Amino acid sequence: MCQTNVYIEEKGEEKLLIKDCILIEETPEGLKMQSFFDNPKIYKTKIKLIDFLKKKILVYPA
Repeated sequence: MCQTNVYIEEKGEEKLLIKDCILIEETPEGLKMQSFFDNPKIYKTKIKLIDFLKKKILVYPA
């Protein structure tokens, strides 16, 4: 499976937002993201970086 961790950048620091994220979908309200065992949730964020080698996605508040 291809899960990745999603981090949010706030005040120059990266904090883990979602562990083992399996879904990211852009919606008018923000990014809909879902971890492996949880229901999807919408975050008012935008993608800053996707690093496939590190299995990391970095987002920031929209």
